[in-house]
Amino acid sequence: MCHKLEKVQVDLLNNLGQKLTTVFAGNLTRGKHRLPLTDKINNLPAGTYLLNVQSVNKSTPVKLVIQ
Repeated sequence: MCHKLEKVQVDLLNNLGQKLTTVFAGNLTRGKHRLPLTDKINNLPAGTYLLNVQSVNKSTPVKLVIQ
């Protein structure tokens, strides 16, 4: 089985679509992964945010609600 690495970047965006920070940038194999976000979101006010998961061929938005 081939475990090809692919470049991935995960950006945190506000509800206006503005980039706040990059929470991950690196290489991952295809599949499911967990990224610790606690240190990235501790100081954010309550609200709706977007995690934009971007690879070479795909961009996937993930809704994030902080209460």
